[in-house]
Amino acid sequence: MRLIISIIIMIIMATIANKKGFNPWLWFLAGGIPGFIILLVLPSANVEDIDKEIILKRKKIGNNTGAVITTIAIIAIVIVFIVLSSL
Repeated sequence: MRLIISIIIMIIMATIANKKGFNPWLWFLAGGIPGFIILLVLPSANVEDIDKEIILKRKKIGNNTGAVITTIAIIAIVIVFIVLSSL
């Protein structure tokens, strides 16, 4: 059941990231609930009435944030797997 909830959260995060103009693949594994909260707080890059420079800046910040959180999540998963497999 926990795995199903995690997969649903990952799909929701990727969908929200896509709607905000960010790369959904960078947000797919972005740290569960903490990543979800960060994603919700980030300003959208899909706003029509702002300057293109601001849109590009928001996309860069959103994608970089998603990449960093995803990298941290993957490292944490690998560490947990190594620790559990050594028991």
